[in-house]
Amino acid sequence: MAAAHGHQRLRIGQGIGPAGGTARREREEHGVREVLHRQQRARRRQPAQWQRQRQTGQPDQRRMIKELSNFGINLSPDKDHPVGHLSYAGTNAKLSEYHAAVGLASLNSWQAQANRRHEVFVQLRETLQQSCGDALTWQQGPAPAAPTTFSVRVGSSLRRQQLEQSCAVSNISTRRWYQPLLHQHAAKVGPIVHLPTPTAEAVSDDLIGLPFFPTLTKVQMAEISRHVAKAVGI
Repeated sequence: MAAAHGHQRLRIGQGIGPAGGTARREREEHGVREVLHRQQRARRRQPAQWQRQRQTGQPDQRRMIKELSNFGINLSPDKDHPVGHLSYAGTNAKLSEYHAAVGLASLNSWQAQANRRHEVFVQLRETLQQSCGDALTWQQGPAPAAPTTFSVRVGSSLRRQQLEQSCAVSNISTRRWYQPLLHQHAAKVGPIVHLPTPTAEAVSDDLIGLPFFPTLTKVQMAEISRHVAKAVGI
């Protein structure tokens, strides 16, 4: 999934060539600024009572809107189902005009950022392979052009749990990306027809996301690798 998104962004970036790209970006940025200015003017014309109501609203309603805009994923530990499980059939509606404006302004440095992410991804994978050998299982195919996550299979759920605990002690964040599987956490949404999914269930049993960001240093990579090697028994 991460690789697919990375390639999608690559196509977008490559589609804006150096010849006509500058003028096009200027037009797009101007359009976004106009949208933001119109919204600001409209908000200033609203009665103060409406503005206060829009800003405060009902806490339960705000939480529901926040979850619905994030695929319907539960974000509250106080509910009767775990954080990360679905509460509603939501959508991905987090993008705003402001985010779009920032994205347009970032296009000039997009390729450099993509190259850096690719470089860090390759370095981290090589570091782990040198430490852990064949104990890890990787996604097949070339490294993504602009990766945003770094996931690897460690061989068993017990190894993953040990790695999570070891990293937590050293204040190293980990994450179980794309889990639980849809049929395991969507009971709140409605009836589910579940066909056999042995491969997905096998992957979800031992897949773990490791720290990944453009400024990740070789010292930090070595520290991550040390924890992974310990968890897989190297």
